[in-house]
Amino acid sequence: MFGWALAGAGLAGIAAAAALRPVAARSAAAQDWPPFVLVAGLLLIGLVADDDSLFAAAGHRLARSAPSGVLLFMGAVVIVGSVTGLRAQAPGFSHGVERVRGGAPTVTPPA
Repeated sequence: MFGWALAGAGLAGIAAAAALRPVAARSAAAQDWPPFVLVAGLLLIGLVADDDSLFAAAGHRLARSAPSGVLLFMGAVVIVGSVTGLRAQAPGFSHGVERVRGGAPTVTPPA
């Protein structure tokens, strides 16, 4: 219930910003769009991998083979690093990162 209320408050804020200062709202949306799309894409990939039980299988195997909490943590770090490294080699990923680092327009605050 709280999540829907928070989403409604966010939509109300978007509507208010677009109504009161449409140029600034458009500029802010253009600035935030590339990182949002990058994160949304990574979350969707995670959902697909979770739906295929990839994370559950890796977690169960890791839990069975790690004799201590430290080794379990280190194994999880290796899995996350591997997934991140494989994703970074995918076509278009580096272009998105460069766009996020320096390609997005900046918004100058009003004087």
